Parts: sequence; structure tokens; C-alpha cells
Amino acid sequence: MEYNIDKTKQEQRILEIYQDLLDNKEVNIEVKSEKFGVDKKTIKRDLAAVEESLDTRYQFEIQKSKPNIYKLSRENVGRLTQTEVLAVCNILLNSRAFSKEEMKRMLDKIIEHNLDAEERKQVTTLTGNEMHHYAELSTSKQITPEDFLENMKNIAEAIVKQRKIEIEYKRNADIKNIKRKLCPLAIMFSEMYFYMAAKIEDKEIEEKLRRNYCSSPAIYRLDRISEVRILDEHFHISDKDKFEVGEFKNKSKFMYGGNIRHITFDFTGTNKGMILDQIPNAEELYTKGNTTRFRAAIIGEGPEMWLRLLKDAVKIIPPDGKQPEK
Repeated sequence: MEYNIDKTKQEQRILEIYQDLLDNKEVNIEVKSEKFGVDKKTIKRDLAAVEESLDTRYQFEIQKSKPNIYKLSRENVGRLTQTEVLAVCNILLNSRAFSKEEMKRMLDKIIEHNLDAEERKQVTTLTGNEMHHYAELSTSKQITPEDFLENMKNIAEAIVKQRKIEIEYKRNADIKNIKRKLCPLAIMFSEMYFYMAAKIEDKEIEEKLRRNYCSSPAIYRLDRISEVRILDEHFHISDKDKFEVGEFKNKSKFMYGGNIRHITFDFTGTNKGMILDQIPNAEELYTKGNTTRFRAAIIGEGPEMWLRLLKDAVKIIPPDGKQPEK
């Protein structure tokens, strides 16, 4: 009986030490020794048992930060470092993807979960001014943050389980909501907005898109979707017809859908990296002087729209190779 009692007390000590370390708290040998009524060597043996378990399962390491005080190594703990948290916070703030309320809630959770008190203070100081002046997108007020995230969750679930959905959404020119029955394929983010790629179930609408050279999946902005209902119907997409998110984003711009086609264009300037950043699959054909000719596979009108923003620095070559008349 005495053995079982001692074993139970040991388990209690180990569980508390384990939880303290995972919560990024310091484990003070002297404090634990006094709390549990055992000598410091016993607490050190408990720490060794915890470290062995952590190393076996997660490759974590317990390190001495001060005399008799131990913490979990920040390098392999599965949490972000201070620099990583700062980078993620800045990316999120610059995306403007969420309402101010939701953005603050998310940043607070990221900072609180990953950093200790001093690190939290530093990151909050560095990001606080931008958070204070954070400018919501006008569309953030069209749907509540809770409904937006709930819709995203339902769409993600339907994609994974290959379940059809019915949505209600509103385009810019529409007065009333439109209903669509869809097979959701992917969730994407681009240029401050979240989008869903989906196959339209309505054959008539799908044929209309095909006639307009838009045979790729339809693209819907999530902030314009007011309701998502997951249906009992399943759909199946073969590996051959699987929607490749990365390929689509490399060939598209501003989330415009359409058929795959090729364009050739000349870029005059030294910063060719700017072209490759925006049109990743662009292939450099040759360079004469400071003019480079590129060829790229694109989807929709988006890439050409972006190229035209560069004005005189870009000349799009017509398919017949002749320069357009001015």
C-alpha cells in the first residue's frame, strides 16, 4: 500500500512538472521540493523522467536557465520563437484579411501562446501602433467575424469530406442574394481576400461559363457568402481532375478564372525578379540590352491586367507576333 501511495505522489509530481514545462513555465527545484515534501534529488529525477518522455515523443529538451531553475528548450518545443511570432503578426496585419476585432483576438492568442511575459511585451510594443491604426476592409462589415469563420469551417469540412454545399452570396452588381449548389474544391487567399474554388452543379450555368472561356472552377469571395449549408450529397473528384491550388495561383492573378492560355511579353528594366514574383511560371526566352522577352501560361485576365499596370515597361506581344498599332 505504501508503495502505491509513493507511486501516486510521484505521478502527481511528474504530471505537474510536465504541464508546467508545456505551459512555458519555469520549474524551480527548491520550490517543487518544498511543495511535495521531497529532496531536490527526487525532483531532478522527476525532471529526467519527463525529459526522457519528451525526447522520445517530441525531441524536446529541458535546459537550465538559472541555478535550480529549468525550462523547456524553445528551439524544439513546437512553439514559435519571438522573431517568428513578430513575422507572423506583421504578415497578418498587412493581409488585412480579418475585421479589427478578429485580427486583435488572433494576434493576442498567437502572442500569448508562444511567448513569455517579457517577449510578449516586446512584440506587443512593436506591433501595437499598427494594430491601433489597423484599417478594416469595407467588406469586413458585411458579415460578422463569427459567421465568416463559421462559413470557412463548413467549407473546409465539405472539401475534406467531399460533400456538396449550397451557398447564398451576393456579387457587386446583385441586389438580392443568389443561391448556388456547388462541389467545393479549395480555399485560397490572395490580395486581402479569402476565396473558394468550386465546381458548379447547375449544368446551364456551367455551360455558360464554358462559352465565356471560363471552364476552370468558379471562384467565390468568402466575404460575399452569407450562408453555407453542407448537404448530404457526396461528390467525387478523380486524381486526374483534382484542382491544383498551387498551379492555379501561379498562373492566375486577382483570382480571375478561365482557361489556360499562353502570353508572350517584353519587359524593359533591370528588376526581372518583379515579373517572376508576380507570374512565377514565366519563362525567360532571351534578353537584348535591358529588354527581356517572357512567355507564360496564364489563367484568366488577371496576369495581363497586372502587366498593363507597368505601362511602358511592358509590351504584350499578340499571338501573331505583330506589335499592336498605337
